[in-house]
Amino acid sequence: MQSTGQTVPVSKTMLWAGRILGAVAVVFLLFDAVLHLMKPAPVAAAFAQLGYPLDLAVGIGILELVSVAVYVIPRTSLLGAILLTGYLGLASSSGEDCSFAMAGSGRRSGERGGERQGSNRQWGQGGAPVKITYLGHATFLVESGSTTILIDPFDAKVGYPMPTVGPTAVLVSHEHGDHNHLAMASGAPKIIRGLADGQWRTVKEQVDGVAIASVPTYHDATQGKERGRNTVFVIDAEGLRVVHLGDLGHPLDAAAVKAIGRPDVLMVPIGGHYTTDANQAHDVVARLRPGIVIPM
Repeated sequence: MQSTGQTVPVSKTMLWAGRILGAVAVVFLLFDAVLHLMKPAPVAAAFAQLGYPLDLAVGIGILELVSVAVYVIPRTSLLGAILLTGYLGLASSSGEDCSFAMAGSGRRSGERGGERQGSNRQWGQGGAPVKITYLGHATFLVESGSTTILIDPFDAKVGYPMPTVGPTAVLVSHEHGDHNHLAMASGAPKIIRGLADGQWRTVKEQVDGVAIASVPTYHDATQGKERGRNTVFVIDAEGLRVVHLGDLGHPLDAAAVKAIGRPDVLMVPIGGHYTTDANQAHDVVARLRPGIVIPM
């Protein structure tokens, strides 16, 4: 029996669309490969947080370059696509990137206390993206436009790779060496301390449109008799409320819950002994009802 085949024509528009999408993917992967090969501070911090040796980054960069090379060769493009799909799936499941961005939902910066207006948390409606990067220990970088806020910079004793960042401002929740290492910050940022001579400061600042306020708490469950006082920082940027609990060591009372309000993002300590443990942190989260929780 004689069979006949039929060739389906492909339009030039579809052909060029495929080429453009493929080129975008190649450029992105090449950029990612270069980052792994160069191992800048954010990559080092991400690998440290995941518990991976930094030397592994070079191998990943080489794997990406080989996969891209196989993908761009027409005869081996299918194999390259399989390799890249496998790599991207592994990266996604392992959580390699320790930063994320979101956009504000329209609340006025500086609106504090009680429930936020409405309960709709549709990220991406209104406001420019706010990027949060976890650098290790209790250290975070919050970026809103050209404004960068560094929170609780750790020192070398902590054991994480030491990044160098150029923030607009540095927040220090309390004066312990693993939270007030200002040498991490380059340039001449504004220093905002939650404590002065062991006493709470009332912080109510505006840094290039980012509102920063403080809520007084303790580093232990005995009103500071063991480890002193602590500051919770409330950051309002682009309609989002980001709350860093510092080294909180006790459950939050009603006054603190009201002062903090309802966070969109909450950084909460879970280490225990020196701070709240996982069970206590769970209770804190239940009271504040944040949109996103980042344990530290």
